[in-house]
Amino acid sequence: MPGNPIVIHPSKIKWTVRMVVGGLLLTPMLTGSFTLILAGFFYLSWASSLVLGVLLATPVVWTFILVSLVVCFVGDVPRLEIGPDGFVIRELVRSRSQQWHDIEGDFVVRGTPFGWEVAYRLTGAFKKFQKIAAQSAGRGAFESVGNCFEMPTAEVAELLNQHKRQATGSC
Repeated sequence: MPGNPIVIHPSKIKWTVRMVVGGLLLTPMLTGSFTLILAGFFYLSWASSLVLGVLLATPVVWTFILVSLVVCFVGDVPRLEIGPDGFVIRELVRSRSQQWHDIEGDFVVRGTPFGWEVAYRLTGAFKKFQKIAAQSAGRGAFESVGNCFEMPTAEVAELLNQHKRQATGSC
């Protein structure tokens, strides 16, 4: 992105809490899946299947979480870079960029099952050009910036709106 972008860094506390809560939810689900597979396909007793399920699932989930946290902290992701032409969201394995003229309306704060996030709508012309399929009815036509940044979500939305207005010359 040309010029000096404004960089909003991730909140390490929010990211850690999100990963730990995800791990606490994922561990029992994966344990149950392993237990059912071991009991059903390998004809083990339920007790031994449960023990093996715990022994297999717990290290897999928490090793993934630990490695993800280290990579995120070292790589300083996810982060948001706001520039004169648009913004870039740097994520763990990819980056998403968006130009101001491809965004319809303002950035808004929306509630999700994981908390509040900054959302925006893409223009119809951009969707048609990129051949973006209609999204699910539950989420509507909104794209998400996310909510794991150091700044409060409402301030991120207002900052994005200010930069978009300056770039497009609208009030």
